[in-house]
Formats: sequence, structure tokens, C-alpha cells
Amino acid sequence: MRRAFVALLCLSGCINYCRFDAVLARARKGDRAAIAEAGELGRPRIPSTAERLPGILEAFQAVAPNLSSTSAETRLVAVEALRHLSERAKDIYRNDFPTVFESSLTDPSAEIRWRACWAKGRLAETSAGLRAAASDPEDLVAEAACEALGASHDAGALSALARALDRAAPVSSAATFALVRITGRELPDADAWRSYVASREAQRASIADVGS
Repeated sequence: MRRAFVALLCLSGCINYCRFDAVLARARKGDRAAIAEAGELGRPRIPSTAERLPGILEAFQAVAPNLSSTSAETRLVAVEALRHLSERAKDIYRNDFPTVFESSLTDPSAEIRWRACWAKGRLAETSAGLRAAASDPEDLVAEAACEALGASHDAGALSALARALDRAAPVSSAATFALVRITGRELPDADAWRSYVASREAQRASIADVGS
């Protein structure tokens, strides 16, 4: 799958601000080379602005449906194209496609789940799906999820990260680093982190009970 993905990226051109309706039409039909090419729209990076960028919005609309393709290769190219588009036009991503990576976090393909976690990390955004991915059976996915949770400074992910401490390295290492990033603390070992997280979660629950 990785070789096919690299080959598809090699087919993609460097598209700037020109119209490329034919490429988008092929992308809508699931053409993997066109999907990858649509993901390259605007390279080098386009600054996010308050003004909509119709070409990129249309690229999102053409590529996103391919995340539900029956072909794992197509879904893989789509998630990576959407990562590129999201990084280059964060305003469009946040306003129109804020949950676009959620289905990919539970994709049957570990490669796609990993890339979805990576995308969330690059965007420094979290979600319930990303927290759940910290328990993914594939170490590569769980590691990427922990790293992304740390990048997003998700205080709601402490329990998920504490559970990931039970995993072998590099997952446990990624979980520890994420806990340090989120809390600003340095604790000596996994047991100390578990105790801290349990205490913090109990305190949050107590506050919630008072407010209810």
C-alpha cells in the first residue's frame, strides 16, 4: 500500500491558483491520482484568511466523500489529501469540515488510522475519537494518537493517556510526553502519573457533582 501511495503522489502536479475542474471531476469519481493532485492545491502553503478560497473549498468537497470508499487505497490517498488541504486552509477546515478525520480514526486500515491521528496532531486539535485512538491495538496508531493529544493540550485526555502508560514503548513514552505537555508537570514514573491523574479526575468529578 505504501508503494502505491508514493506512486500516486509522484503523479500529482504542483497546482497553484488556476481552475482545475477536470481534476476535481475525476476526484469526485474516486480517481486516486486526481485525489492526490487535488490535495496539492495551493502549494506552497496558502495563508488562511477571512475570505473564502473557492478552489480549496471545492477540493475539500470533491475529496472528502472518498473517505467512505470501499477501496483502502482510495481512502488512504483521500485522508492524506485532506490533511494537506486542512493545513493550508484551516479556516475552511474549521468552518466546513471540522469532523472530516473522525471516520478515519476507526478505519479498518491501521495506516489510515495512523494518518488520521497524525493529521489531528498537525492541526493541534482533539476529539473523543482521538482519545479513543490512544487505546488502538496497533502501537503505531496509539503512539500517534498520544502525540496528537499532547500537541492539542487536551486536558480531557488524561485518563486515556494514563491507560496508555501500560503499553510498551514507544506508546508509553509518547503518553508520558503528552502528559508532561498537557499538565506542565514532571513526575518520576508511571505509577506517579496514574495517581496524579486519578486524583485530578476525582477532583473534577467532585466539582461536577457540586454544580449539578
